[in-house]
Amino acid sequence: MNRTPQQDKVNVISFLTEKDLDNIKHFKYNCKNDSILYNYVTSPLLEKYFMCCIPMWVAPNILTLFSFIFNFLTFIVILIEAGNDFNKPISRFACLLQFLTHMLYIILDNADGKQARRTNSSSPLGLLFDHGFDVLTTCIVANNISHMMMIGNAELKSTLLFLSFFVGFWVNVYEEYTIKYMHLGMINGPDEGNFIIAIMALLSGIFGVSIWEINILYLDFKISDAMITFLCLGTLQTIYQCINSILSCKKSLKPVATFLIDSINLSLSLSLIYATFYYDFKTFEKLTSYIYLFVSINFSRITIEMEVNIIADKKYFVNHLVLVSNLIWLFVIVNIEMIEIYMDVKYILQVLIFVNFCSFLNYVLNVLNMIKSYLRIYIFTIQPYSSVSY
Repeated sequence: MNRTPQQDKVNVISFLTEKDLDNIKHFKYNCKNDSILYNYVTSPLLEKYFMCCIPMWVAPNILTLFSFIFNFLTFIVILIEAGNDFNKPISRFACLLQFLTHMLYIILDNADGKQARRTNSSSPLGLLFDHGFDVLTTCIVANNISHMMMIGNAELKSTLLFLSFFVGFWVNVYEEYTIKYMHLGMINGPDEGNFIIAIMALLSGIFGVSIWEINILYLDFKISDAMITFLCLGTLQTIYQCINSILSCKKSLKPVATFLIDSINLSLSLSLIYATFYYDFKTFEKLTSYIYLFVSINFSRITIEMEVNIIADKKYFVNHLVLVSNLIWLFVIVNIEMIEIYMDVKYILQVLIFVNFCSFLNYVLNVLNMIKSYLRIYIFTIQPYSSVSY
């Protein structure tokens, strides 16, 4: 039997107020997807060949969970093979596994919404669950692709790859927060972008990861450089679409200024990569994977909070723990020579990662529990609810 919100208040930190929870209850999800790939290939094929194979008793969130687990398993395999070294080649098996698991992710990530409609079990909790795992998958795939293309531990292009993944996701979420519906263009990251990643993994599996080291037209410009340039251009296009949508909707520059202010926290997190790169090259090379993990946790926390603010119709605010931890690491980097006299800065970074991860996990679990209790629904069980349609 479900507990009431009043019963849960004793055990749950109130990340959401009663008003927030009421807004979530009445939240209506709207999405406009103009993707060519989705509308003419992915969606029709899923409807014809895949959805008929899923039993009606399977909860949409189960599909969402497995879509994440598959890519996470590939992440573990790559971690075992290459460790923290982005220079070390990974096997063709790992690349083919990345292709397979990412294709499964694409299928299940699109199927969960269709299953929610079929079973009349859509809810704001399902939306948050879906988008939350999308954030985590973005971080994992960025890491996997970095290993696959051997972008290096001390290469500026490695930071550009992570930047393109994180910023592209963030601006889409912020656009939804501002204009009150999700708008995916004719060519977008969640559809065409994910398919390109799968194709990259397939090519790496067939020809080996050395394919990314080939120079284009005998120039000192590798295929990996061209791919990262392509991803960055895609991110710039997404930023343009976001700002254009906000301006078209609000008819003033004020929302764009708000967007820049709200993005300070994320910008500071991403700037830590470059600060470490320029202030201490050796530390950056030694702690590359730790730095990306630190930034990934902060990115996940910031973005999921924005997702919660969307369904709760509440104002975005800067997360103080993320901000403080970013400033601490920035202070460490600037004063690294003095600090290293007394201790290895790796341990400071590990503590920051651990604290931020615990805070992130606490936030997610408590928010999910509060929404589940207030809406009187289960996460992994079919229960009719008609508050939102995917």
